[in-house]
Order: sequence, then C-alpha cells, then structure tokens
Amino acid sequence: MAMLYASQAEVGKKYLTPKGLPVEALSVSGSGVLLKAIWTGNQLHVLPTYLLQPFAPEKLSREWRKISMATKAKTKKESKAIVTKVEEVDGKKYLSREYKGKEYKVTVRNAEDKKGFEYAGKLYRSLTDVARTITGQKIINGPKFFGLRQKAA
Repeated sequence: MAMLYASQAEVGKKYLTPKGLPVEALSVSGSGVLLKAIWTGNQLHVLPTYLLQPFAPEKLSREWRKISMATKAKTKKESKAIVTKVEEVDGKKYLSREYKGKEYKVTVRNAEDKKGFEYAGKLYRSLTDVARTITGQKIINGPKFFGLRQKAA
C-alpha cells in the first residue's frame, strides 16, 4: 500500500503508523499532525514528514490484532452485563433484574419471623432458590444471577 506524509493526512481518517499502530488524524497544521491511537486513546504529535499508510485491518501488526480481538471480547462481555436495581422503599429492600425480556422483583425480608427473599408471594430461603424458580435451571448461583457477585479478576 502507498505511504504518505503525515501532512497529507485528512482529519477524521484512520491510518497506520510504520509499526502498524492504528491511529486517527485529529488535526493537521504546518508544524505537524496530531494523531490519536485508536485503542488506547493516547495522542501523539508527529512531524509533517512522518510516514503513514491508509488504514487496512489486514495490515495491522500481530500485537495490535491481539489488542483488537481483546477489545472486541471485552466489549461483547460488557454488553452482557447483568443490571440489577437495588431499591429501598419504606424500609424494605427490593432487588429487580431483567431476564429474557421480563423484569423480576424480589423483596429482601429481615424480620425475625420472615427471613429470606419473597418472590411472587412466596418466601424463599436464599437468592439461589429464587433464581432457580425464575430460570428453571437446577444449577445456578443466586447472588451471581442478580449481579451481586462478580467473577474474580
């Protein structure tokens, strides 16, 4: 692919550095060009004579391909994040979570005579029991289902 001088870069377009780092041109002036690394967000100012090549995913260096795949995987994982609302109304705590397009609300009971979790008018001993009722799955972790426990890093 043809190389071009940084001074010929167009603002907003993506390019690759000689080492295969994907960058975006933020500004072009007589004194140089301001570039932003696409995945890290770091900015660098280069001379007008700095060489760039037009962006092409197949030209990414091996290291940047790995970063790209890791970023995509992380984004995909984050989009599946469990969103649980914890509310307190009139001294009562509620957990609510959406599952398969339906919202489920659980009341946390701490009274001496009624400890546990109330869901659909029934008192459950644990969040796991509630999660099993909602999902129909035998093996499930209730606190994890309600987003109260995350995987260890």
